[in-house]
Amino acid sequence: MKNVKTLNIVGAGAVALALSLGCIGCGDDDAVPLSDAGAQDGGPGDAGDVDAGEADAGEADGGLPDAASPDAGAVDCTPTKLLVTTSDYVNGALATYDLATGVVTVSPTPATDQDTLPVRAGCDTYLVEGGLGRVRRQVGGDALTSAFTLDVDPAGTADTDLYVSTPQVVIEAGGATYVTRLGQQSARRIDPLAGTVVGDLDFTPLAAVDDPTSVDMSTALFNGGRLLVALGRFYFSSTYALLYGGPSVIAVVDPVTGSLTDVDAVAPGVQGIELPVGNPGPIVRLDDDVVLVSCTDDAYDDTDGVLFSIDVPSGNVTATAATEATLGGFKGLATTDDGRVFLAAGGALLELLADTGTVIDTLVPASVGVKSFVVYGDSAYVVTDAGLRVWALSTGAERTAAPVVFGTLPIYGIALAR
Repeated sequence: MKNVKTLNIVGAGAVALALSLGCIGCGDDDAVPLSDAGAQDGGPGDAGDVDAGEADAGEADGGLPDAASPDAGAVDCTPTKLLVTTSDYVNGALATYDLATGVVTVSPTPATDQDTLPVRAGCDTYLVEGGLGRVRRQVGGDALTSAFTLDVDPAGTADTDLYVSTPQVVIEAGGATYVTRLGQQSARRIDPLAGTVVGDLDFTPLAAVDDPTSVDMSTALFNGGRLLVALGRFYFSSTYALLYGGPSVIAVVDPVTGSLTDVDAVAPGVQGIELPVGNPGPIVRLDDDVVLVSCTDDAYDDTDGVLFSIDVPSGNVTATAATEATLGGFKGLATTDDGRVFLAAGGALLELLADTGTVIDTLVPASVGVKSFVVYGDSAYVVTDAGLRVWALSTGAERTAAPVVFGTLPIYGIALAR
């Protein structure tokens, strides 16, 4: 193992952080943003789920309530529904899908922002409004009702200024809740009870030399007591070509001390785990030390992505056999508690060998056109252009007789909800 050193992050009680997607140039190739990228789903959102078998990393915030259960008392966090956002890139709407009955409920109130993604963080579900720079925590048990709405743009930003910070995901780790923001250099730390900002977590030590104004946070995972944050470090040329200010990296954050862990004590400054391919997307757990991350490089090209295995303590990055050149564009990634690995690629939903990334089964054929997916229990909830379809993981049989639709707009994102 390499010798490591830590660099304290300056901020009001900074602890840990995470993030998701829905941004141009980062994450999956698909124009439909993915959501819920924790250990049980296939999109890059829900990166905030703490592994079920892992103790809370503790608090370093001097009294902020444990964000895992903002609704006071003993909370049953078992998902009962999917929260669904729909959009035609002009209008947006909200709906739910009951996991037990398949009943669809469409909210009579449209989404405030057409670019709205649902993200599950711990027990709770948030709506991330990318264009407006806001997040909304939904009331537990009523996914269509907001407990609060919080503006995470910099102070002084006008309501008419769109995509100033572009929140990516909400994550709960180490007893705190964070909102990552594309186009900004820090994650915003919030109190999930009061719905207020209590501090920031600064990532400028990992900014690229050629792109010092942004670290381009995309996805993250809290696993093995560490918070792993994917940083794209890209920018656009005058002709809108996607360029990289430096290699994309996985930042390692200590959620207890609020410090970046320097994985290379020899190189000057603080270092993350460098990735050979740019545009890191979903990060998912294999065990406490090993994770998988899918990189798509050019988000508009379905041929240059690679799935990597990362041993976090050593910093070793290994390319697997799963590549976009052989499988098609990556649209989502998920693992299950029993070690199964699922990848949406080329329109299909594939099962892979965890150690090599070799395809061992096609759960959903490419003809279905998988856009994103969530895995929960024995079911894969698959988003297609035609609507939501459900497959059994144990038998490979489809459980839906026809695609489920949610009003007149196509599905934009899905997330598990209480």
